[in-house]
Amino acid sequence: DRHASLWSGTAGSWVDLNPAGATWSEAWDTSGTQQIGWARVAGVIRAGLWSGTAASRVDLHPAGATESRAFGISGTQQVGLAWVGGLRRASLWSGTAASWVDLHPAGATRSLASDTSGTQQIGWAHVGGLDHASLWSGTAASWVDLNPAGATQSDARGTSGTQQVGSARIGGLWHASLWSGTAGSWEDLSLALTGSWGSSFATSIWSDGSNTFIAGYGLNGATLRTEALLWSRPLNPCYADCDRNGELDIFDFLCFQNSFVSGEPYACDCDPDPVCDIFDFLCFQNAFVTGCS
Repeated sequence: DRHASLWSGTAGSWVDLNPAGATWSEAWDTSGTQQIGWARVAGVIRAGLWSGTAASRVDLHPAGATESRAFGISGTQQVGLAWVGGLRRASLWSGTAASWVDLHPAGATRSLASDTSGTQQIGWAHVGGLDHASLWSGTAASWVDLNPAGATQSDARGTSGTQQVGSARIGGLWHASLWSGTAGSWEDLSLALTGSWGSSFATSIWSDGSNTFIAGYGLNGATLRTEALLWSRPLNPCYADCDRNGELDIFDFLCFQNSFVSGEPYACDCDPDPVCDIFDFLCFQNAFVTGCS
């Protein structure tokens, strides 16, 4: 049988988390002190929370659900999905089944929450026949559609609390993606890859206080293998380096112009006012002349 499991760095540290009475179970994420996943009990798949032992499991299965699963945890929050009323619903818990919050946005036919920072939750929602990368802040009404313009499909896999990562399907290929809370803030991370790459995906994001790191994977066209990828950048990058290649050149002006035309916050917020106007161009020009330290 499949047993949810916990390790502390060695095979010998293995802890069997499979709860009594479960026919199988899986653990999907950990906060360091707690673990989340699900267990099949009495024929029903039920989201669960552990604190290091099989006996510590807390059943998160909400009342009225026919199935539930937990995928992500941070601090006191857990996220996943629950089948309620015949729909797969993005779900949020705070340690108990009774704390369940239905994140399913109005108009969606199915949804799922895959990660949480403790303050915001990310995942996807099926809207208009397509999966859209999604962001929540604790309620269904807080839902933000992150699907970028031109994408036929997208999903979000990780969040730092202020930024979100995932992938967007554009022109037949998946593009590793970074957002800062809105669809308009979307950044195509695949543009930073050198060589020949097919689809790419971003799955997690974190910071060491100085740099932001994004992990993922992609299809390397040269080796024809799926390979791990890691992106990194300074936490506070030089504003004038719009394309973030480490150099200031004409391509930064073209990048800024495209951002301005799209009405993205990066361009519109250069000067203190929120309006996209000539003063934002002048602000960028001054930043470019000043350069990067």
